[in-house]
Amino acid sequence: MTAFNRDLAARIAETGVPLTADMAAPSAEVERLRRELDGLREHLAFLEGSTLPELQRQIEWHREGKTRWRKRAVKAEGERARFELAWASARFRAEAHSEGILRVVKDREAYQGWLKQAEEHHQAYRVEAEDAKQRLANRINAVLDICDREQRNAMRWENPIPVPDWVASVQRAALGDDKRPEAAS
Repeated sequence: MTAFNRDLAARIAETGVPLTADMAAPSAEVERLRRELDGLREHLAFLEGSTLPELQRQIEWHREGKTRWRKRAVKAEGERARFELAWASARFRAEAHSEGILRVVKDREAYQGWLKQAEEHHQAYRVEAEDAKQRLANRINAVLDICDREQRNAMRWENPIPVPDWVASVQRAALGDDKRPEAAS
């Protein structure tokens, strides 16, 4: 018997799992041992990577984090106190001037209603303007298509005929520039 076989037999005897024809129990034990080995390898890698300076940097980083959180907590306490004071002041003013505040609130609600109506009208006008813009673009494209067709018709013969004068004028007007489009020769 080799040393490996003796070690394997000893390891199996330690586990208390009997050797049988059923391989489910030994397979489960092998899987458990593999997981344990992987965990030990991971722990070893951590220990190898954890040098004293690295651990000191991590400790300092955590210490600075605690300091930052303490400062944030102090700031939050100050904010809470400031909000409590503001709330007490607002409550006092509300009690002292309740009628004026109620009137302002009602006026504000009316203004908000008017604003909402104006926004709805504005949205309707915006949709209408977009629709008109699209219709206008479609019409300009149709006019430019007619001009292009007339230019192609003039050039399709062996001896091209002159492009009608109105084509250049209409193209210039449709494109919105003062430059005369280049005539095809």
